[in-house]
Amino acid sequence: MSGTTRRELLATGAAGAAGAVGAAALGGTTASAAGAPGRKPNVLIIMCDQERYPQWTPDLPLPARDFLDQRGVSFERYHHSAVQCSSARACMWTGLYTPQNGIFGNFLQSWQFSLDPRIPTLGDLMKEQGYKTAYFGKWHLSMAGTSLPEGIPDNLRNNYLGPYGFDYSALSTSTEPAGYNDGIYNDPIWTREGVDWLREHGGGEQPWFCVVSLLNPHDIAYYPRGFTADVTRPDWEVKLPPNFDAPESAKPTVHRQYANGAALIRGGIPDDDTPTWKRLLNTYCDLIVNTDDNIAAVVKALHASGGMDDTVIIRTADHGEMGGSHKAVGKGPLIYDEQLRMPLSIAWPGRFKAGARTQALAEAVDLVPTVLELSGVPDAVARYPWLRGRSLVPALENPATERGKDFTVTTCDEVWSPQDFAGQGQAWKRHVRAAVSGHFKVARYVAMVGKPQKEKTADQEYELYDLSEDPYELRNLAGDPAYKPLLDDMIVRLRELEEVRFAQVEVPSYGDASLIEAIRPDPLGRPDSSGPYSTSPVEGIPGAYVQLPIGDPHVLEAVYDGTTGKRLPQTADASRADAEARAAARASFLCELGPVRPNGTRR
Repeated sequence: MSGTTRRELLATGAAGAAGAVGAAALGGTTASAAGAPGRKPNVLIIMCDQERYPQWTPDLPLPARDFLDQRGVSFERYHHSAVQCSSARACMWTGLYTPQNGIFGNFLQSWQFSLDPRIPTLGDLMKEQGYKTAYFGKWHLSMAGTSLPEGIPDNLRNNYLGPYGFDYSALSTSTEPAGYNDGIYNDPIWTREGVDWLREHGGGEQPWFCVVSLLNPHDIAYYPRGFTADVTRPDWEVKLPPNFDAPESAKPTVHRQYANGAALIRGGIPDDDTPTWKRLLNTYCDLIVNTDDNIAAVVKALHASGGMDDTVIIRTADHGEMGGSHKAVGKGPLIYDEQLRMPLSIAWPGRFKAGARTQALAEAVDLVPTVLELSGVPDAVARYPWLRGRSLVPALENPATERGKDFTVTTCDEVWSPQDFAGQGQAWKRHVRAAVSGHFKVARYVAMVGKPQKEKTADQEYELYDLSEDPYELRNLAGDPAYKPLLDDMIVRLRELEEVRFAQVEVPSYGDASLIEAIRPDPLGRPDSSGPYSTSPVEGIPGAYVQLPIGDPHVLEAVYDGTTGKRLPQTADASRADAEARAAARASFLCELGPVRPNGTRR
């Protein structure tokens, strides 16, 4: 290895693991050196929930996404650092991996506590750089109650995300009638809040950092049980993905266990029910198309404020969606690209090449150091040595040649199972550690047993894929004797990565620990044998998509008006022509701001 030890190489790949990467590795540039002199840029992040990197989908009318992608640099190998919504978001906003930020599972589960306000978020660090900060939409890392104890500061009473570094915020709480995780109800509200804020602050003299975090296409998580079976949607001419009929042999056993558990919660789709699988994919595409309206509204507001040319715009998601690939839905103890890869485009007019694409390997923990460098911190990892990621600015400046990280890593530490609901406990091999390097992907699946829990490594299972030869991830090479030497080497590297990247770090306190007591960690109640508590429209409570108790056999007709509780007309948004006309109108406006295809469709 030319005199460099493997551990040193891994530490360099981790960048922040021991402060190993200095200014030279990051190119030594600063925002003021390469951007507009005398003023830091604004930073706007627009993100969706459960939107995978665009693959196996038809050509959809997405002019707002297309506009942003063509203005900036798009990353084709950007991976999440943790699987579940809350875990993935904690990695994004703290720059720390799950074992360091403490968010092992989805926040709506009773045992998962809130993100500790003492851990610095990107909001805290941007405030430290003199930025005005705002967050609108899904947060999913804490939940504020409606009744707070006396003595709690006003910034928490009036701004739920004040303890996490944001001057302004708007998000739903568990007491909202449509629920915290309902995109069809919440996205218009959150978009309106973000639009109003940008109109007021977008053109101001003080630089600002704003996040608009949409929920959809996450609503697909409740298909088919949470959707009306006969609702008519535009036909986007979807086809089953090429890896729909992937063989289950030689795959980890937890894949089938997870599928069975998901079917109990959401309603299962028989493997041979092709029409329903296509409806699932069509619904997913429709949710993506609908969110493009929200993205366009945010871009229009920024343009109207006069702040467009002074703003870095980042478009991304928290994680992907299986969407029928390998006959799987949602996200869980899986390492397939449909779940692992998300969109990421970063645009800064005049700084980075418009419309460029890069194969640089990157992951969610890289977002914090990247935004910090764009805001004027020349070496964020040296300034904040607890950060686990590395800046992506070198890839933005040299998209064709920069290779990015040597490895990305991801974890999965929480999946609901039927035994969980019944209170019986279980020892599924559901804890996943995975890495991607070059064109190889490796993972180990292990059960956690005992108290305190420890890995049961004696019977752990493995996956190994050669993405260059098998892009659909159909053949697990871990069971092939010819690949045993490679597997053994990759597992050794994976374990070394875990030791380096997940090592304990010292993080200075940026908040008040007492505030944790005012943030409710158990908004929906503890799951029991009857299933998770849900606010069901059957009981007259508005809410579009809900999780139902286990054993409920019927398909819930659950497309509701979130303000009245009445069922929406089943012809709502039924016309593809209407959807394409709306997209064309968005494209017409966006064409004035930059290149986008005339019909508004994605390349």
